[in-house]
Amino acid sequence: HLDDNISIGTPFACCLSKSGDILSQWRAYAKDGFGVSIGFDREKLDVYDGIIGNNLDPKHRLTLSDISYMDINVIECLAERILSRYSFIKKYYMNEIISTSKFNRYDKCILELISNIIHLNTTTKNPAFKEEKEVRLVYQTLDTGRYEYPESSSIKDLKYRISNNQIISYYELGFPKDAVS
Repeated sequence: HLDDNISIGTPFACCLSKSGDILSQWRAYAKDGFGVSIGFDREKLDVYDGIIGNNLDPKHRLTLSDISYMDINVIECLAERILSRYSFIKKYYMNEIISTSKFNRYDKCILELISNIIHLNTTTKNPAFKEEKEVRLVYQTLDTGRYEYPESSSIKDLKYRISNNQIISYYELGFPKDAVS
């Protein structure tokens, strides 16, 4: 049933910082100091403030989240808690729970589970990077072979560039002028 109702795409991220002037950031991300620091007002960005996940509404597929810095043990405990909330799913897919072919509450719960896992995956980082004070703008794509992006979407076409001898895929997103400082 789920295959008819879900399309898991790839999350694309733009990593930002709450701190505009950290030496390690300049060295690591600005070609050893040859770069610029552009400020922005997160309140003026037109992005969803919620769980990153698999949502057909383009507004809910672009999120801005503060990064949580956790070691692997904390992440594993959190993942176990998320998975335990959905323990009935295995029974559902082992046909122990009677279901219909329609999208039902079990499929909805699976979508929620996937969204929670995607959110955890895209908003956590090792505590060794805590000084970065990272904020991550994440765009969760859909399977473009199955869904058309609506005209109202501010993000449409997947683009490509070459960086360090690799082909990098990306999406362009314009920031509102009054959000940039």
